[in-house]
Amino acid sequence: DTISGNLRKLIDNKNGVINVGGGNNGSLIEYATLREYLPIKKVERVLWVYNDSDLTQLGRELKNQILVNYLQDKSFSQNVILRKQEIQKLLLKKLNKLGDGLDSITFRFIKLYSTREVIFNKIKHYFSTPAPVPTEELKNILKLSNKLTKENNSKLYFVYLPLYNRYAVEKQKYDLQQHKEVVEIVESLNIPIIDVHEELFKKYDDPLSLFPFKKKGHYTEKGYQLVAEIIFNKINEFEK
Repeated sequence: DTISGNLRKLIDNKNGVINVGGGNNGSLIEYATLREYLPIKKVERVLWVYNDSDLTQLGRELKNQILVNYLQDKSFSQNVILRKQEIQKLLLKKLNKLGDGLDSITFRFIKLYSTREVIFNKIKHYFSTPAPVPTEELKNILKLSNKLTKENNSKLYFVYLPLYNRYAVEKQKYDLQQHKEVVEIVESLNIPIIDVHEELFKKYDDPLSLFPFKKKGHYTEKGYQLVAEIIFNKINEFEK
């Protein structure tokens, strides 16, 4: 939400950015989200925000048959838009837990979060055994997603966000190798890529300063602002 919030400021249009992402979502859930939402909205650009943990999440998602249905059956849908009553019940349950005094902005945020949770929360499973790195599956999902965005007169951009460990632990060979493989996949599909590692962190004197207290976690406020500016400027470059 921090990236989308900063992008809204840059384009000076509060309704210009729709965020349908969610924490711990891998690429298969993101493809499923596109399938459910993209056909009902007029969207000019789709930003596929990816980080180094997404392949691990994808490995877990591929073990879930409901999600796999999106790959096996191109007409499969959970008809999320028609499930308003179920979403409303979940929303009221959350509001009762939080109590009174919520402002309208908070209410809208919880409503959107609840909608996403209805679709995917029940079908997320986490396993203790690490799964093989599913790069071929990622390629197939990105290929399908790119095709879907084109069919809906949209443009797909792949945004690669680096994680804390790359800069905190010296010589993260696995992350660097994975980064190279993922970039090659995206480029082979002719999807424009915005590599935040190359555009920002690699050039920054102290990349750890873009994480709060230089500790593991999300980016700082300044970090997210810089990321949003890079995304905004790179898209303008691509579309010249």
